[in-house]
Amino acid sequence: MVNSQSTVNKLVNTSSIIFKFLFIDFRLPSFSVEQKRLLKGTADFLAVNFYSVSFAEHHDLSNEENVTWGYFTDQEMKASRDPNWLKG
Repeated sequence: MVNSQSTVNKLVNTSSIIFKFLFIDFRLPSFSVEQKRLLKGTADFLAVNFYSVSFAEHHDLSNEENVTWGYFTDQEMKASRDPNWLKG
C-alpha cells in the first residue's frame, strides 16, 4: 500500500531509473570508431518492453555498510508481490 510521499516518489522514478540503467554510458563499454562504423545501419528498430506488477516502498540504503550498488540497489526500493496473485 502506498502510504508516504517518499514511496510515491520512488514509484514515479522507477521507469526513469530502469531507462537510465539500460542506456547510460558509465555502465556500458565504449565502442571504438571502427566498431561504430561496423554497427552503423545494422539495426532498423530497437524496442524495450517489460511488464510487471509489484508493491514498492522506499528502502534507504545510505546508512548500510557493504552495499554493492547496481540495478536493484540503485533504486533504493523494496519490492514485494501479493502471494495470492497469479504467476505467469
